[in-house]
Amino acid sequence: MSEEQAERTVNFRLLHSTSPGSDDRPGGLSVRFEAAPRAGDAGAMDATASSWSAVHGFSVHYPLATELGCLRVKQYLFDWGPMSALDHAALYDHRPEDLRMWPLDEERVVWTGWDYAGRRALSMLAWGTNVELRELSGDHPESLLVDVARSFQPLSDRRLSPMAERSYWSRWPGYGTHMVRDPAYRLPSSLWLWRWPWLRSGHAWSSALAEFDLPGLRRRGGEVFAPAWRFDSSCVFGEPEDPEEVQLLFLPASGLGHAQLWLRRFVRCAGAPREPASGEWPLLDRFVRRCAIHRLRLTGALGLQAFVASRDLDHGPHDVVWWWGRHGFLLQVSAAVRHPLDHAVELLSRLLGERLSRSAAVRPES
Repeated sequence: MSEEQAERTVNFRLLHSTSPGSDDRPGGLSVRFEAAPRAGDAGAMDATASSWSAVHGFSVHYPLATELGCLRVKQYLFDWGPMSALDHAALYDHRPEDLRMWPLDEERVVWTGWDYAGRRALSMLAWGTNVELRELSGDHPESLLVDVARSFQPLSDRRLSPMAERSYWSRWPGYGTHMVRDPAYRLPSSLWLWRWPWLRSGHAWSSALAEFDLPGLRRRGGEVFAPAWRFDSSCVFGEPEDPEEVQLLFLPASGLGHAQLWLRRFVRCAGAPREPASGEWPLLDRFVRRCAIHRLRLTGALGLQAFVASRDLDHGPHDVVWWWGRHGFLLQVSAAVRHPLDHAVELLSRLLGERLSRSAAVRPES
């Protein structure tokens, strides 16, 4: 299948590499077509079935020959759920302490490390598409992987519909049933300890802004983060009149799609992040505990306290969690584009309608 045919099929922009040898694809380009969630024993299924998940979403993959060996290119839409580390989530399963961030240009970054199979790999988010490079053969320096990543550009000027329409879950409901085969396992959903999916409730995606009782949203609605961000989609879990969780997705107003911002409201109950006792911190998820994670507190004039976890203070990702009344809230800013900590603090100030003071010490946690 050609790249043009593949892009007309999938639910994301296809990116084309202009690096030397990029048109040398032993075996050609393959498309994994979307299908209904696969139930039953993964061992009895075809080769496209996942061993740990029933999800069967679109992806494109192909080998890319280099002068040093061969890489596998995989492209897909990350729609597993909210995740500020979505641009490098694939690199936390194996040797996360070796994760390294590289600049692509003055604003954009990519990440190198080792993927779940123990292979040297690179991961990035660009134009709304997740791209993973895996070393199949040879010994490629990380700088070469970065050069290949830098060469990717959109195949066309295709305009994307909202996530509410493109998401796998808008067509195949059932996060809690189909996301993972092992009922005892849940995917990371934040740098803070919050595994996903934590609900078995039904959900509804929409391109309309869901109701959200925060001062900034009451005043400005989907323009609350303008001009940098624009509202894209919302997802409501549970009964619309009293939902268990509401998720709002914002994308860069530039239309480039190099980042994501999620705002989430959740009820205080088992499975959701718990407000820590005075003087304590929320728990970090174990998948980041082998990395240097910065934590700090933000305090509002009326006594509200928010907790920030940051992978990198100049780029992110940043996860800000706080509790107010019967709900908790989580603001998640991704790291594929330079988003300094001050940006996340400013966004929270807009939501709350007040300025925030920052704790004197920013403490790395490793």
